[in-house]
Amino acid sequence: MLVDGPVLDPKLARIVGAQVRINPLIAPVPDEGPDPVHLKWNMLYPVSTIQRSTDPSHVSWSKGRDTPATFPRLKELRIISETIPWIIQVKATKDSRGITCAELIDAIARDLNRNTGKGDYEALPAAAKNEVRQAYKHNRSPLPHVPGGMLGQGMKRLDFLRKNTMFAGIEVNDRVVRKIFGDVMPGVFVLKCSQNYMTKKEVEEQNKRMAGERSRPSSSSKGRRSTSRAGSTSITIKSPSEHSDEEDGDDF
Repeated sequence: MLVDGPVLDPKLARIVGAQVRINPLIAPVPDEGPDPVHLKWNMLYPVSTIQRSTDPSHVSWSKGRDTPATFPRLKELRIISETIPWIIQVKATKDSRGITCAELIDAIARDLNRNTGKGDYEALPAAAKNEVRQAYKHNRSPLPHVPGGMLGQGMKRLDFLRKNTMFAGIEVNDRVVRKIFGDVMPGVFVLKCSQNYMTKKEVEEQNKRMAGERSRPSSSSKGRRSTSRAGSTSITIKSPSEHSDEEDGDDF
């Protein structure tokens, strides 16, 4: 795919006064007017369950994966959110191409699936702790619209989404950036999260896709213990490592 225009470093983009725009495919849906083509993704689930809003229910997202995430294209960027307290770093695999929509989405998914440390949980206010604790148990319950036991027993960053598990787009939002950093920073964008309002039919279709996903063997699953859907469970906080799902943690 050929894309015109330079690939910029975020600082250079700021120096030259570039007005960075987000690819409409991954941007928030406007409150008014017809819905543009956008991605539908419950962030509790793998990226294989993502769909374009115009695709049939059995089709996983394919078209537009390699299109630029921003215009002009950027070599790297950071994502923040008012829902989760972490900064997500995104870098292009090829500087000559810039960050693609797929690379940005994959970076979000990897970050949300990291285990959290005890300090992350303890730093929350009491009310937020209770919401995260309830989300942890809910996400691993036998209910049909949550991943269940496949998430494992370690608390993950995605549990901090609480009820706001739906990807609602990436936006330019100076107010939020200034609130978190104290100033407007180059190459920083905001992840919007919304509550899950999936219909019963959409839940059933997603579960079918997930069943197909789990039935396919993968090299990453070799040697890892299988986990059935969880029922009532205590909270486990584990080391914030990408491979810490095999480590012991502290129960709460």
